[in-house]
Amino acid sequence: MDVATDPREVDVLWLDHIVKNCPLPVKTVAVSHNAAVADGELLRIGLVYLALVWNPLVTSVGSEAGKHLYAGIHQWLKKLWDKLAERRNPVVEVQSTQDGCRVSFLFRGTDVKRNYAAHDALPRAAAQAAKLIHALKSRGAPPLCVVYEFEPKDSLWFPSYAILEDERLVTERNILIALEQLGPELSLGIMRGRDKPKPPK
Repeated sequence: MDVATDPREVDVLWLDHIVKNCPLPVKTVAVSHNAAVADGELLRIGLVYLALVWNPLVTSVGSEAGKHLYAGIHQWLKKLWDKLAERRNPVVEVQSTQDGCRVSFLFRGTDVKRNYAAHDALPRAAAQAAKLIHALKSRGAPPLCVVYEFEPKDSLWFPSYAILEDERLVTERNILIALEQLGPELSLGIMRGRDKPKPPK
């Protein structure tokens, strides 16, 4: 598992305390967010996709050791949500890769109850993200990156934006939700033309 942060935002001692009880070997990476004065504290956690989407409570697939590891990862994440209450303005990006696409789930703030709710909804959101990636690829618009945000009012994750391989940026949430829920058979306009906005270089 990779844990990356900017040491100007998150101090090394706090980070060491967080990762020491992780059930997986942890590789810590120092990154720079190129800000002279940091107004947030970004912690990026890289996990294999199976750890996000697989729920041993609803499937018999996998070994007992795998189930224990899955449970250990999720218990460790829940302890992290508790520890975030000590921070000023934290953002945790849980990041993985599915079918060649980077998928990010953003946990914002110090509200432990909200982060618990987001955590509990994560397996379903990861399954939805896999469906969205498949739908986009099936339409000839493979994504490089998909970012999800949690809506506490609905206790659901929603796709915030996607960056496609041709550098188009899809920011229309309703289109992404429709593709996620209805799949590649849905007829939408995002696959027509090449005049959509592109992400900054």
